[in-house]
Amino acid sequence: ELAHLANGTYNPYCALWDYGKMNESAGAWSTLGCRTVLTDASHTKCLCDRLSTFAILAHQPREINMDNADMPSVTLIVGCGLSCIALITLAVVYAVLWRYIRSERSIILINFCLSIISSNILIV
Repeated sequence: ELAHLANGTYNPYCALWDYGKMNESAGAWSTLGCRTVLTDASHTKCLCDRLSTFAILAHQPREINMDNADMPSVTLIVGCGLSCIALITLAVVYAVLWRYIRSERSIILINFCLSIISSNILIV
């Protein structure tokens, strides 16, 4: 029983390294003498009739097509927009009341607000 190294693979099958195959300089993978008995999402059980180096060979899933990824979603735009409006409002309130609330904590909060606003702008 061998564990799968990557999730999301499909069509796993058992194979052994056949040193007698001369397709390549030192041999090649072969399914002769080795069969798949049972397979699930994480393991595959093999039954082979000789000693060798064994492996599970499987197909990798195709890459996800990201054609529509150029435009951010409406939810992202609305969320970042509302966040920016709230943070700008907070910064304006702090600017108006600055002489009354000036402290190290206020400076940290203003810097934090400005960094979140800039990250929201970069996301959108």
